[in-house]
Amino acid sequence: MFSTENLSTIYSIIGIAPFIIYFISLVICWKNTNCRYLFFILLFVEVIDTLTMKAAFSWGRYFYLWGIAMCLLFIVPILGRRLIAESLQNNFTFFKRVLNDFHFSKQEGGLLFLYVLSGFVFLITFIEFVLYEGAFIGDYMFKKYIFSPALILIFIIECFLVMSIAFRFRGHNFTFSATN
Repeated sequence: MFSTENLSTIYSIIGIAPFIIYFISLVICWKNTNCRYLFFILLFVEVIDTLTMKAAFSWGRYFYLWGIAMCLLFIVPILGRRLIAESLQNNFTFFKRVLNDFHFSKQEGGLLFLYVLSGFVFLITFIEFVLYEGAFIGDYMFKKYIFSPALILIFIIECFLVMSIAFRFRGHNFTFSATN
């Protein structure tokens, strides 16, 4: 099931899919400034991720530290996007509208959980490599059997969460009430 050929095909799809998912989600919920801002941030971070990934692969075990850094790079803008909008609201009217429409949804909380979980998977794998190189363990069990399937599963769930955000707020100019 998880042969090298199948995983390389899956990884190729995973490499392209975030751009497609984020772009489709952006189009679906374009009228909602909060979602538009969120998806622009995610697209920006995804571009950084894609541009640095090839170099990170050549770093050996430090690739997993890069993975942790990328997870943090996805987490920080989501948590801090309101602060970013507050600091830019005097210069751009878009950010003033973002602040007026700002709402942190359950799905965004789910995305944060997935990014933390991904970072945890990268951290465990990095620790495993360090322990293996120090001859404390005899094999990369986590890396061999859990790392790739876990990240693929997290990625699939992330895609569903992103699309659920888009469909939840599609066409809304976003006036949040207690019934939403």
